[in-house]
Amino acid sequence: MDSAKPVKVLPLTDENLRAALPPARKPIELCSVCRAIGGRVSKLEKGGDVTGAIPDAVGYLREFMRLGENVATNWLEICSECGALYYAERSYEFLIGGSEDYESYSVITHDKVLELAEVSWARKPGAELHAFEDGTWRIVVDPPKNRPQRRS
Repeated sequence: MDSAKPVKVLPLTDENLRAALPPARKPIELCSVCRAIGGRVSKLEKGGDVTGAIPDAVGYLREFMRLGENVATNWLEICSECGALYYAERSYEFLIGGSEDYESYSVITHDKVLELAEVSWARKPGAELHAFEDGTWRIVVDPPKNRPQRRS
């Protein structure tokens, strides 16, 4: 998705963002993937110790929206079965004697997407919402800096 050209570019407004968020195809309670995930899940690995677990069902989620061109640790995923949205977080920190890896997934409503800190930070003049051929979206805060440069 990073090098692909968007098929649609919209101004970043709450109205356009809400329109880009897909409606659920069925209630989350009837979804085998979402039931297997079971709500908010997280896993922390620190120096060989593991707290929490990420169920295999998370593998049925797919990336739906990047929340900014410089935000690589938080994004939205979508359930392939029912269309529910998940707020995904992933971070890695190198520590002397080991590392700290954190990963989490939690169901998020359309209203809560609009309230995310990453979305609030992106609300700047000129910010855009880019749609891609594969069905993914990306919030682009500073479009002129992120346009491909022409070679002379």
